[in-house]
Amino acid sequence: MNDELTGRLVEDVAQHSSRRFSLRDDLDNLVKVRPTGAPEATIIYCVRIVESLAENALMLARMDPSPNLFSNLTSLHAYNLIPMSTLYWANSLRWIGNAVRHIRRRVNAVDMELSLAFAEACIEWFFCRCPLALRLASVTKDGARLGLCKSQTFWRMLTEIESSDFDQHVMMELSGNGRNAEFLKTPALPATFAQALIDCEAYEDAAVVLEAGLETYADDLRLRQLQGLLWSRTGELDKALSSLEELYKAAPNDDETTGILAGVHKRVWLRTRDRQDSLKRACRIYTHGWRAGKMRSPYLGINAAATALWQGNLEEARFLAHEVRELLVGRRAVLESAHVQQHLTLNFWDRVTLAEADLLLGNFDEARDAYNAAFEDHRSEQLGGIQVARDQAIEDLHAMGLSATEEEFFSGRQPFTWGKGT
Repeated sequence: MNDELTGRLVEDVAQHSSRRFSLRDDLDNLVKVRPTGAPEATIIYCVRIVESLAENALMLARMDPSPNLFSNLTSLHAYNLIPMSTLYWANSLRWIGNAVRHIRRRVNAVDMELSLAFAEACIEWFFCRCPLALRLASVTKDGARLGLCKSQTFWRMLTEIESSDFDQHVMMELSGNGRNAEFLKTPALPATFAQALIDCEAYEDAAVVLEAGLETYADDLRLRQLQGLLWSRTGELDKALSSLEELYKAAPNDDETTGILAGVHKRVWLRTRDRQDSLKRACRIYTHGWRAGKMRSPYLGINAAATALWQGNLEEARFLAHEVRELLVGRRAVLESAHVQQHLTLNFWDRVTLAEADLLLGNFDEARDAYNAAFEDHRSEQLGGIQVARDQAIEDLHAMGLSATEEEFFSGRQPFTWGKGT
C-alpha cells in the first residue's frame, strides 16, 4: 500500500525533505496508521505535513518561519502566497490537530477523513499553486489526485470551492442546498462556500448556506462573521450591527470582526451622511484594529486613515497612510526579491490600498498610475472591487476639498494641488 502511494508521486514531490522532515516518510507512516482505528495518529501526520509545507513556503520567500503553524499561515496570507480557501483548509486541520494534541474532545473517523482531505489540498497547493515552489501540473505521475481522502463528496466540495471557474449551482447541488450531512461535518465547508457566494453576489444562496451552517454550529465565529457581512451587503445594517457588536465585544482584536463591523458603520454614514456617530465609531474600530494587530492589516490601516480624513482630521489621516504605505512597500520588496525568475507582486486589494495611501499623502500622479495599473491587471475578476476602490478614491478627494469626477481623476485630465480647500 505504501509503495503504491509513494510510487505514484512525481520525483520532486517524493524527494521533498528537509533536515527534520521527509514527506515520503510521513506519507508512508500515515498510510500505515490509517487502517488501525487510531484517527488521532492519522490526524497528527496530516498536521505535520502541513506544518512542514508552510515552513518551506516561507523559507522560499526568504522569511524566517515561526514554530507556530497559525503564525506561519498568517504570514503566507499577508504575502498573498496562499489562497483564502487553502488557508481555511489548513486552519481547519490545525483546529482538529489541536483537539488531539490538547485533548479538547474525542476525534473520530469523520475528523480523520476531513484531515486527510485538508492535507491533500495543502499538498496540491504547495507543489502546484504556491508561487515560489515548483508549480507542477500534478503531484502524481499519472496526473490523478493523490487520493489520501477517500470521501468523494468531501473532495468534490473542496475542489469546487478552489476552482477558478467556481460554479455556485454545482456547489449548491453538492451541498444539498446547504443541508447535505457531509457538507455540515465541519464549519469550514459552509463558511468557505458562503464567502465565495458573497464574493460573487449570490446573496440568496449565501443566506441558505449560512442558515444551515449556523443551525449546526451556532457559535462558530467565522459563520457569524459572514452572516454579519451578508446583512451588511444586503442593506440590513441594523441586523448586522447588532450581531457584529456582540462579536466585537467578545473578541475586539479579531481582524475579520473588526473590519466587517467598522465597514457596517462606514456604510451607515455613507448612506445618509448625517450619522457622525457611526463615522466616528468606524474610525475608532479601524484604528484600534490597526494598532492592536501590530499594523499588519493594510485594510484596517487605510480605512482608519480614510475615515479620519472624512472627519476632517487630515494630519491623522496622513500619519496612518504613511504607516500603511511603509508596510506595503516593504511587502512588495520582499515579494519582488523572493524569486528572480518570477514576477511576484501584491494582490489587487493591496495594490489599490497602496494607491489610496499615496492619494491621501498627496502623491496624486503615483496614486493614479497605481490605481489604473491594478484595474487593468485585474479587470476580468475584480469589476466590483474596482468600483469600490474608485468610489473611495473620489470620496477621499472630496474630503480634501478637491472637486473631481471619476473620469477627471482617473484619466489624468484634472490637475490637483494638495491642500486646496483644507
